[in-house]
Amino acid sequence: MPSEANPPFINRQTLIPIGLLVAVVMSAIAGTWKIASALGDFQEDLAKRDANQALRFQRIELKIESLEGAIQNDTKNDWAFQDMRAWVEVLAARNQSMSVPKVEKVR
Repeated sequence: MPSEANPPFINRQTLIPIGLLVAVVMSAIAGTWKIASALGDFQEDLAKRDANQALRFQRIELKIESLEGAIQNDTKNDWAFQDMRAWVEVLAARNQSMSVPKVEKVR
């Protein structure tokens, strides 16, 4: 048995405060872990979104470059006489009430 000069450190009076202290510390650890986990998941989602957005921008750039290249390399910008005649025939066929002039080749 402990002597009266040195009473035991843990007894019924100190047991409840120690239990509360352990519960508070464990709750703080669990809360910190939960918040860190949620922030880590959020950071991963942001990284994925950034990567997807970078890929989208790359695809858009490639499309724009291909369109620019097609415009620069396009040597057939003008309608040919046959294209104009075909368009006039289709226009006249679809619009019977409209007066469409004849297409004549001008030299």
